Amino acid sequence: MFDLILEEAVKRNLKPEQMVKKVFVFNHPGFKRFVEVHDWKYIYNNIKSKFENKGYGNVVPHFVHWNLSEYNKNKPAIPYKGP
Repeated sequence: MFDLILEEAVKRNLKPEQMVKKVFVFNHPGFKRFVEVHDWKYIYNNIKSKFENKGYGNVVPHFVHWNLSEYNKNKPAIPYKGP
């Protein structure tokens, strides 16, 4: 995902201030297993290094992850008033 963002930014000659600010990921349980197996700090440092090497300094998009499979009854809900 970050490779694709970086590739498009380079292709379009985006300046660092034009870089994508946030990436929202809504997913299934598979991602959780991936993160548990891999060291997130290592993954992030690798992504950051790629952005630095392409001239974007430390401008790495903020990653927001939401695992849709983990239900929690305490999450806020929008009230339904009916028809």
